[in-house]
Amino acid sequence: MKLQRKIQRRLGSFTGQEGFGIVEVLVAAVVLIIGVLATFSAFDAGNAGTARARESQVALDLAQQEMEEIRALDYDQIALTSLPAFSSDTSDPRNRVSSGTFDIDKNSATTNPDLVVNGGTQVGHDPVSGGIINPGPEAFTNGDVSGNIYRFVVWQQNNGCPSPTCTGQDLKRVIIAVKPTTTTPGAGARPYIEAHSDFIDPDDSSVSDLAPDGGVPSTRVQFWLTDKSCASTPPTSHPAPTGDHLLHNTLGICADGLQTGTIAGAPDAMLASLPAGDPLTTPLYDYSNDAYLEPAVNPGNDKGVQIQPQDVNGCNFAGTGTNPQSKVHRWLGDPMLSNFSATGNVSLSFFSKTINGVTQAGKICVWVFKRSASNVDTQLTGSPFSYAPGGTGNWPTSFGGTATRFNMNVGAQTVSTGQRLGLAISVNKDVTPASLEFMYDHPGYPTRLEVETSTPAAAP
Repeated sequence: MKLQRKIQRRLGSFTGQEGFGIVEVLVAAVVLIIGVLATFSAFDAGNAGTARARESQVALDLAQQEMEEIRALDYDQIALTSLPAFSSDTSDPRNRVSSGTFDIDKNSATTNPDLVVNGGTQVGHDPVSGGIINPGPEAFTNGDVSGNIYRFVVWQQNNGCPSPTCTGQDLKRVIIAVKPTTTTPGAGARPYIEAHSDFIDPDDSSVSDLAPDGGVPSTRVQFWLTDKSCASTPPTSHPAPTGDHLLHNTLGICADGLQTGTIAGAPDAMLASLPAGDPLTTPLYDYSNDAYLEPAVNPGNDKGVQIQPQDVNGCNFAGTGTNPQSKVHRWLGDPMLSNFSATGNVSLSFFSKTINGVTQAGKICVWVFKRSASNVDTQLTGSPFSYAPGGTGNWPTSFGGTATRFNMNVGAQTVSTGQRLGLAISVNKDVTPASLEFMYDHPGYPTRLEVETSTPAAAP
């Protein structure tokens, strides 16, 4: 008995107040393990985001490098050695190939010019020959980033030369698509990045080959809409959304930081990095779960950001009336690294639907603007632009799998060094009876603003 009492005094009783029982020890161990796993999970997410950013930069650099190499070729050499094969994989750029044509605007119907390929014909000219551009796919490895490069060449008609003076084949457009192959766990499937540029025949007639839009070759730079507030001191980081949250008030400046409710806050960021995650498994979140924005029926189905119709008909950049932050949503890019020259064509590819999938008409106002270092906004030529669906005019009832593409032209514009490129969207009341939802910053719904530019390196 004395020995038993000594042991109890040493170790403490499992049932007394002076020691830990076996249950408490097990609970503490489980909590510790959960904490450790959560820490490693956070590290994994950060590593995946860094990997995606690195892959995106490598893809952009390769596309630009390929385009510069093609610029050094003779005009006749800018043709494909063979027709690229069609791919049923929607994540493959060859999915846009159809019967010797290529859908340059991912529109599936309206912008499918003929591919320029050896042995093909050109209206009013000899058969195409001398092309040396391999359509690919061609594998690449750059450090720890690998993937495939795809090349396409199509005929284009000069915008300033109408039929019958021009034949419809007045110049060539080259499209370089680069698709990284993701190997980093958690980084998800990658969309491809593409660059476009037009090429003029220097020896042809100035009548039949007028320079396109002033004769400035252009590349398309993509700015992806995010759910992350812009940083006053760049660069803005781009973590993936992690849950539902109150509507961001985006009517202020980046230095205001994240704000909700009626306090003016930082616009959301518009960045060069793609949304992270796997398109099939990444959840959809509600970016505006404020009580006054939750639908009375099926509130759990409300995803993305909800934009309410403006209080008055037409387009209002400021947002007015009750809860103005819900009437206009704004995005801003990081400051330009040098003068960024937009050559005119701008497009917004977006995913939107009605609340609870009701059938109703819809119309939105879109502003493309630039913001100075002193936070003065200047709307680019043509803003605001208005978009409404064709046919019945009814808005989509689901986000769908294909983006709606809205083409605009802002003319020749310069966003100076240190200025930011901006985008704003509102819902036009005179056509739209109820709010619309917009989904972005999701790998399955990669909403983006695409700008043709002659200075792609200026983009942050």
